[in-house]
Amino acid sequence: MNKLIVPVQFFLIFFIINSLNAQLVIQVDEGESPEYYQNLVNLYAPSEDAFIALQYFAAPHINKRDWKKAIRVYEEYKPRFSGMEERFDKIIAILKAPEKGIKLMNLGGNINSLGKEYGPVLSPDMKKLYFTGRDREDNIGGEDIFISFYTNDRWTIARPLASSKINTESNEYINSLSVDGNILVLFGNYPNGPGRGDNFYVEKTKKGFSDVIPFPEPVNSKFWDADAYLTADGKAILFSSDRPGAVGTYKPKGEYHHGMMWGNTDIWVVLRESDGSWSKTAINLGSVINTPFTERTPFLHPDGKTLYFSSDGHPGLGKSDVFKTIRLSDTSWTEWSEPVNLGKEINTPQEDWAYKISTDGRRAYFSTVYDKGFGEEDIYYVELPEEIQPEADVVTVSGKVLDEKGNPVDAVIRWEDVDLQKEVGHANTDPETGEYFIALPTGKYYAYFADVKGYYSIVNYLDLTKAKAYEAIKTDMSVISVEELKNSGRTIKIENIFFDSGKWDLKQESYEALKLLYRFLHANNDLVVEINAHTDNIGSDKYNQDLSEKRASSVVEYLVSLGINSERLISRGFGESQPVADNSTEEGRALNRRVEFRLIK
Repeated sequence: MNKLIVPVQFFLIFFIINSLNAQLVIQVDEGESPEYYQNLVNLYAPSEDAFIALQYFAAPHINKRDWKKAIRVYEEYKPRFSGMEERFDKIIAILKAPEKGIKLMNLGGNINSLGKEYGPVLSPDMKKLYFTGRDREDNIGGEDIFISFYTNDRWTIARPLASSKINTESNEYINSLSVDGNILVLFGNYPNGPGRGDNFYVEKTKKGFSDVIPFPEPVNSKFWDADAYLTADGKAILFSSDRPGAVGTYKPKGEYHHGMMWGNTDIWVVLRESDGSWSKTAINLGSVINTPFTERTPFLHPDGKTLYFSSDGHPGLGKSDVFKTIRLSDTSWTEWSEPVNLGKEINTPQEDWAYKISTDGRRAYFSTVYDKGFGEEDIYYVELPEEIQPEADVVTVSGKVLDEKGNPVDAVIRWEDVDLQKEVGHANTDPETGEYFIALPTGKYYAYFADVKGYYSIVNYLDLTKAKAYEAIKTDMSVISVEELKNSGRTIKIENIFFDSGKWDLKQESYEALKLLYRFLHANNDLVVEINAHTDNIGSDKYNQDLSEKRASSVVEYLVSLGINSERLISRGFGESQPVADNSTEEGRALNRRVEFRLIK
């Protein structure tokens, strides 16, 4: 063992603290010699600050990927840290784990510069990369937000966002991006923030970006709030905060705590209400994720289950490591699996944070200081081993919302779980182009449609109950204006209306499609609608005519039960008289068994 060198002042501090029977608190600084950290460990173990010193002592070995020497440090000092045996065992297990051959891939000179690039945000369609840049030749202020586009298998030269509302002479930082790409979530020195640091956003409009708007309470508070991330379903926002109510003792940002200056920062969530506003209550994600130390930069993958976050409190290799945890209940934000460290080839002894995972789950994007980089801090990606990829696969659906003339429409895209009969997500189209993008976790049967006033939307259905892999689906969505429906007299087939053979009682699976028609009628309360039912040619003419009339009446009765005035609804049955396909095949007969509607002038 190295010779112990102990400065006189250390003995004095040690004597005073013990004589006062006070809790030991020392500030452990970076950049000192290994002997300095070794002395702190020998003097103050088993305190938390001595453990920080031990991590600094082991850091040179980890940086050189000399795992054996790093293991030796933790094994040798483990007996000195009574009560921390489990923590030591987990760190040693991380260091002993087999290497996966993970390689850091620099995003190249079109992204990185001689300055600093950090906080990458990959758009859900994986075609745009936003990041924060500092000390670059093209900086506008201190920190600015940059963007690059993925074109022809490469990233274009990054440029500052061309908006004086976003990039100013001060500092701006990008936290996240909504799944549809229309909302940028920011952290910066913008006016109107209620606290010492706040979350803001801008929305894309037909005239460019909106003004910068602060999130309301309780997303923001009079305390430090940052790292806001909008979930892909649009139903919640995750963020970090040093506000009271955290797991452990209150420690504000800026106060030395466990080797860093972030305070006791926890991860919180605020839910969106049915009217689109944010809930008045923030939910702490609980002690499985949050510790008495620092947790930051939450990223919930579009699968809705897999959360990646940075923590100084869970067993790791340095100041803060990145972890993966699984949400165990769709109805709870405090039930999570035990966080798993992403491993020694991804995490470092430094602060590892702000990891973003691609929608296909295969890559992690992040920034770090590396001696083979372009500048002080660069943006990299790694290919993720399967065991730390997101829990569930995701299918993305994109295209345009078009009216009957082929013109783009500004709409809200809503998707519903058909089995649960409830909306599970929403997004907006691009206000200029009508383009939309949504991400759907596999394992469910979805209905999705464009919701826009004055139009009827054709419902799309997607069965992902057995889907196993990432897939990108491109399909345009159709909406028909009320004026077109009135003037043309055209009939619209109502998809997914089900009856048992020979029966006219609506099956429960039909309710979602009819609820969409209900919304349309409710929003346009001057319309009168004719419900038409048709059959195939199996059975007599009289039998089919009677069956179709009863089925049309069943649809009308259900719409009345939802609240539509019966005087606005007419039912008609046409039996087998108006086929749209050949009744000689089962496929043709299935097309002929249908329910339609048309507007009555």
